[in-house]
Amino acid sequence: MNLLQCHNIYQESLHAIHTKDEIRFIFKTLLKGLFGWDATALALSPQRKLTHSEIYTMEKALQDLLTDRPLQYIVGHTYFRGLKIEVNAATLIPRPETEELVGWLLEEVKEQRQKVLDIGTGSGCIALAIKSAQPFWHLTALDVSEKALATARRNSEQLNLEIEWLHLDITKGQLSEKFDCIIANPPYVTQTEKGQMKANVLDFEPHRALFVPDEDPLIFYRSIFDCAQKHLTEEGQIFFEINPNFSQELSDLALHYGFTKTEIKTDIFGKERLLRTQK
Repeated sequence: MNLLQCHNIYQESLHAIHTKDEIRFIFKTLLKGLFGWDATALALSPQRKLTHSEIYTMEKALQDLLTDRPLQYIVGHTYFRGLKIEVNAATLIPRPETEELVGWLLEEVKEQRQKVLDIGTGSGCIALAIKSAQPFWHLTALDVSEKALATARRNSEQLNLEIEWLHLDITKGQLSEKFDCIIANPPYVTQTEKGQMKANVLDFEPHRALFVPDEDPLIFYRSIFDCAQKHLTEEGQIFFEINPNFSQELSDLALHYGFTKTEIKTDIFGKERLLRTQK
């Protein structure tokens, strides 16, 4: 089998769920992610013969795609603010909205020295992106999942970015120092909202990092505010990614904890997705 024949099989197999351009993009991403081949490989070498091992790998990837497994999990990585980030079943796949959250913090905080805490770090993408942009800042990142932290540490080593990683449940654990900024993208999707989610998210991404109870959708934000009461400096700020359905409730919660300067920002899709607050 050559490259063009393999591409045609992908087109035939995936046409019901993707456009031709989408399939071509997926195919090129697989060639790059699985074999390290340039994006022009198909155009320049359509008759290139695939080895038995390469055929098996592409067939396995196609079967995964047909089950809605995310492309990022198949190739084992994604890109976040220009950084190559390993992702797997223990970590969420970073979204553009989260890139916006990091960008907002970097726009607003200009001090040369900052201590920043990333709560619920997952793959480590938030902490690593901040450290990459501000190498003199001290970044601490925590997560309740040991597997997610193992992934974050590998990303840190690959990118040669030094982060202090902590295995900690923010709803129970205690920290020992103060921070100038807290940033967090905690679980915020309610159980009721599950029905609106696509299979590629619902069936593959870690539910622990996605969902909260309907009866207490702000449970993790409350724990982060509790943490902030003890571990945020006097002029410190918190940057949250939030559920647009609870933006007002979260603003009220911030006020309850004494955070009187709160700003909500819409994301690229026009939804109230980002919140910044300060005492």
